[in-house]
Amino acid sequence: MITPVPGDIPAALAELGVSFRLVEDEAVFLCPYHDDHHAGSFSVNIETGMNHCFACGQGGGFTRLVQVVLGVPQGEADRWCRARRMKGMGGTPATVYGGLRDAERHSGPVDTSKVINEASLALFTDPPAWALAGNERWVGCSLESAQYFGVLWNPENDSWIIPIRDAESHKLIGWQEKGSGDSRFFRNVPEGVAKSSTLFGLESLEGVRPVDSLVLVESPLDVLRLFTAGIRGGVSGYGVHVSSSQLGLLAGAGAGCLVLALDNDFAGSRETLRIVREFRRLRVVVFNYGRSTAKDPGEQQSDDEIHWGIDNAIWGPLWRP
Repeated sequence: MITPVPGDIPAALAELGVSFRLVEDEAVFLCPYHDDHHAGSFSVNIETGMNHCFACGQGGGFTRLVQVVLGVPQGEADRWCRARRMKGMGGTPATVYGGLRDAERHSGPVDTSKVINEASLALFTDPPAWALAGNERWVGCSLESAQYFGVLWNPENDSWIIPIRDAESHKLIGWQEKGSGDSRFFRNVPEGVAKSSTLFGLESLEGVRPVDSLVLVESPLDVLRLFTAGIRGGVSGYGVHVSSSQLGLLAGAGAGCLVLALDNDFAGSRETLRIVREFRRLRVVVFNYGRSTAKDPGEQQSDDEIHWGIDNAIWGPLWRP
């Protein structure tokens, strides 16, 4: 079970009354699990909340640390972390990372809900089977595909959590939250996150290079559908428009060919035509929907249909909407 972790771990440690120093991505202080007199053997990762003492061997997730420091039951520690992840404490933002790097201790309530890091995803879960199975508009995907790309689920809103990662470092910079089924719920976290400077699925290419072809789709969930059908090299933007930065990332990904599989509608066709005319850095072909009325690859009813659309892709200069 995934346990909650405050979004700003240094600020949470400060609220716990812990005196610490930051060494790169680790908060170092006296071990709370044993009678420690010399700081240095115990540390907490400020991205994940995982902690460990090399002297006594104790450690674990952040919730366990809260239990030990506050001397409370697991349920109370869980609630303490959850409150600081989702709602903050209504305090001043002066206790976020920058203010803590040269400080040993702060006190008072702090808002830990604004920092984006891996710990921000701790309250989300694997997508449930019914959501993975899809609906009348989307055939669905496997749990393996969701886990491979780090796509999660917010059970509070019945919505997908789609990570947005920096194109170079692959660090989490935010996420898209999209309602499932007929829900139109949608938001970017944080608002204004630079999603046009990266591509979903880009980091996964490092494990499967060289990639002969990239398959560009509009929705990250369609990348999962491609993966489920046995197709690697799927990437997507976070909407129909493909920015110049994203085109540059496609050119630099090391593939020899770009398959444009944008949505089979007016907006998707217009964007496909623009890329075919302007993008000269890779061989470009266009996904062949044939006689299918599917709006996108995610609506294709079988894996064979998706493979057919790629295998019979149309050379860009000859393609017509």
